[in-house]
Amino acid sequence: MAHWARFGCLLVALFALACQAGPIGNEEPILEVQQDVSAPLAKAYCTIPVTGAGTKSMEDDYLPHVITCENGGANLQALKAQAIAARSVAYYAMATKGSICDGQGCQVYSCGAKPSAKAYQAVKETAGIYLSFGGMLTYGFYVSGDNNTSAPSCKGSSSHPMEKYVTYNQGLSGTSVKQTSLGYIGPPGYGQNRGCMSQWGARCLEANKSYDYKQILQFYYGADIKLLTATGSCVGPADGDGDGVTDDKDNCPSAKNADQKDSDQDGKGDACDTDDDGDGVADGTDNCPLVANKAQTDTDKDGKGDACETDDDGDGVADDKDNCPSAKNADQKDLDQDGKGDACETDDDGDGVADDKDNCPEKSNADQADGDDDGIGDACDSSSGTGGTSGSGGSSGTGGSAGSGGSSGSGSGGSGGKSTGGSAGQQTKLVDDGGDEGGCSTSGRPAGAPVGLVGALALLAFAARRRRMQ
Repeated sequence: MAHWARFGCLLVALFALACQAGPIGNEEPILEVQQDVSAPLAKAYCTIPVTGAGTKSMEDDYLPHVITCENGGANLQALKAQAIAARSVAYYAMATKGSICDGQGCQVYSCGAKPSAKAYQAVKETAGIYLSFGGMLTYGFYVSGDNNTSAPSCKGSSSHPMEKYVTYNQGLSGTSVKQTSLGYIGPPGYGQNRGCMSQWGARCLEANKSYDYKQILQFYYGADIKLLTATGSCVGPADGDGDGVTDDKDNCPSAKNADQKDSDQDGKGDACDTDDDGDGVADGTDNCPLVANKAQTDTDKDGKGDACETDDDGDGVADDKDNCPSAKNADQKDLDQDGKGDACETDDDGDGVADDKDNCPEKSNADQADGDDDGIGDACDSSSGTGGTSGSGGSSGTGGSAGSGGSSGSGSGGSGGKSTGGSAGQQTKLVDDGGDEGGCSTSGRPAGAPVGLVGALALLAFAARRRRMQ
């Protein structure tokens, strides 16, 4: 790296061009740049005549050599900042003079150093980019600065002879930006002179603060310095955001997005799209920002919409395995084994009767039989057993032996007991078995014939008369 001041020289009065130099101690001459050049430029300068070296290709030859000679030991971001500043100087020389000198009074091209792959990369990735402010081409003043510049400030010591030209304009804009004494000091906000970069400082900012080339340039030339891209055959389509995708193909030309992701396929990349899925709900409030879900349904109220949720009801069973994905049922109970869980089933037993009308909702009973009319179907009612046979006669007793009173058998049915008459001259005693019509009988009454209360009393009276007669 050449460690002295690098700057151009052009002093113009009306349309006449002149160069006036003054010494800076024993080091660099101060050259005033005063002619205004409007921007944006009409086109890129693809070639540049270099005094004593011939005409060179701007992007493929001249700039890679210049940044190598000027700041060859820098890393990529500092080299990219250097390339943009050097291109701005070269463009100014071409716009005002049509050529440029080779040396510290302009920029050093011939130092004998071969450009590295990194130098070519820095130029290529900033192809055609130059500095501009207020509708003017900004001259990219730069000097070596303090070689002991270090973190955290990355500002050199004011006692270093080159630091007096460096401007620290981080966060400043408009008329607040400090101009460098290396060039013409214009009115406040003058666009041609927006400060001066320190090459050692640029290295420090990249190494210690991870600044990219844009941040480095803003640190020295102001927060509002513009980076414009000239067009031309040597530049090709511009890549304003530096993401490797040219602006003519970039779906977010002002925001880095090398992957060009465009979830809703609307032609506007997610990196600069406020509604990535195109469902009408802004990403900031969308519970599924990458999956269209205008309804914003969120069954389990966990803040993640069902459209992008793998367990909608939050029961711990993934939707693709859940037999009720919209109703919590960790037990996955499915009574009728139809693949639909009871939690979201309207006919759990699958008998064709809806649960809210089924008197046995968990046991198939399409007939809905309910013998005891208690509202619980027989299929699931444990107290609905059927009664025994009613009204059957009891078994008949056998009469006692002759001359003795015999007891008749008792029945268990609803009608009176039945007896078989004894032999002639015997008295038979019938015992009521508790039936509905129990009573006594003589041997001559047909089995099962009814005996009323009056008849029974008459029989008793007759028997008493016989005993008295005997």
